[in-house]
Amino acid sequence: MKEIAIYLTNPLLFIWSGLLMTLVFRRLFRKENNKKSIILINLLFYIFTIPCTSQQFQDYWALKDTYDHNKNYDAVILLLGVTDYKWYIKNPDRFRNYYRFNNNVDRVFAAVNIVKSGQGNKLLLGDLWVKTFNETEIVKAFALDQGIPAERIKVYGKADSTVDEASGVKKYLKENKIKNLLLITSEIHMRRALATFKSKGLFPDIQSVQKHSSKITTASFIPSISGISGISQSLYELYAYIGYYFTLSDF
Repeated sequence: MKEIAIYLTNPLLFIWSGLLMTLVFRRLFRKENNKKSIILINLLFYIFTIPCTSQQFQDYWALKDTYDHNKNYDAVILLLGVTDYKWYIKNPDRFRNYYRFNNNVDRVFAAVNIVKSGQGNKLLLGDLWVKTFNETEIVKAFALDQGIPAERIKVYGKADSTVDEASGVKKYLKENKIKNLLLITSEIHMRRALATFKSKGLFPDIQSVQKHSSKITTASFIPSISGISGISQSLYELYAYIGYYFTLSDF
């Protein structure tokens, strides 16, 4: 399912499909629909490459934070997928003395800061392996370097997916007296993540990071790489959400 979703998030796939359809229709109907097809291809290209499209999607997709600055949390759940794992796999000798995060690094900063401040008692991490690389090791080492005591960092189980993380947290809560939870992940991922946790009977407060800009400017209507990247992320979350909907009975 994940592989299919990744394949379908490429906006150029839809543009290529449109071009292919144009060739087919041109062969079948000669020149009658040629002009309409060209207009349609251009329209698709424009919609899938301007930042405004993903901005509008993310405006709808984003959830309102329920994080309470005056509340003490028993545990802060940091959803993983935050390191440049390909770099670590290529540079195994530098595991211990270098932190290389990806664009999701704000998840780490937010969770660590809340726990370090004392507002969160424990930092909960899944055990995420990507081939020979253990991401949890890096995140845990970073948290320790930031001054969080080892006894306040807990690894609850495997984290190959958001479903695994929700299942692992649920099992951990059954074995420990924890009530108040805070879930931290990126804004575009939060809707799917929270729905997954709710399907397991968990109802944490939420704090989204990596929030998109809702400000519409002239650049929002100009095709760009950022526009393609934004729609690709949006499509991935949409497909993944639909996939989880059909695979989680309580979703």
